[in-house]
Amino acid sequence: MYFITRVEQIIIAKKTKMLLVISLIAVLILIVILIIMPRMYVSHDKTLDASLNEQLQTASSDTFDFGDHIDYEWKEIIIFPPYKDETYMKEKLGMRFHDPVDMSLRDDIELVVVIKDNGTFAYATNQYRNLQQQESNITPENDVIGISKPY
Repeated sequence: MYFITRVEQIIIAKKTKMLLVISLIAVLILIVILIIMPRMYVSHDKTLDASLNEQLQTASSDTFDFGDHIDYEWKEIIIFPPYKDETYMKEKLGMRFHDPVDMSLRDDIELVVVIKDNGTFAYATNQYRNLQQQESNITPENDVIGISKPY
């Protein structure tokens, strides 16, 4: 009788340990998802996209002020020229990023990536590709970029 009880205790202890390990793994996976997923999320800012391309098409100004066209909190804007792959973008952004338009195969647009304060991204496309190259990234304090006029 003692032998069966002892075996049952060992089986219960093993099941308890297994349940604890599975619970810890599930909690760790949930934490990783909650930390990483927002950083991978990229939304299309259609308002910025439309206003950027409209102003570039009409060439009504020599500059474009991003702050006038973004209505959420943001930290930085990085503009990627054609043929840049996702690995390059991740390195430049310093965090995980999913390329929403497959820039490595595109030569018809530039990708304007807005890094929001909460660590997520928004993007717009520049189909006219006449934004002047910047030495530094665009920030809320330095949000005006020049427009190259086509000849």
